[in-house]
Amino acid sequence: MIGKDRALQTLERMLAQCEADQADCVLINFEQSLSRFANNFIHQNVNQNNTKVFARVVRGGRIGVATTNRLDASALKDTCKKAARIADVSPKKAGFRSLPKPQAV
Repeated sequence: MIGKDRALQTLERMLAQCEADQADCVLINFEQSLSRFANNFIHQNVNQNNTKVFARVVRGGRIGVATTNRLDASALKDTCKKAARIADVSPKKAGFRSLPKPQAV
């Protein structure tokens, strides 16, 4: 499980890498579990903890989104670059004004 402080540090690092008119980043940490049964008994039990980070960037009224489950600096930077490239080739979003303003969590 990733703690609040590490999550905020990760998001701040990622946001600093996004070259855009506007950007926001979202971090989701989740757990997945799976149990397989045979003859009314559990014969395999798997538990996985994963973290995904999403980058959304706005460039010239165009929006791009990319995601990764790697939290190292190069992956965060690459994800922001991918979101920017997607925004660059996306059509302008009709009626788009702005991303939401920052709010305390």
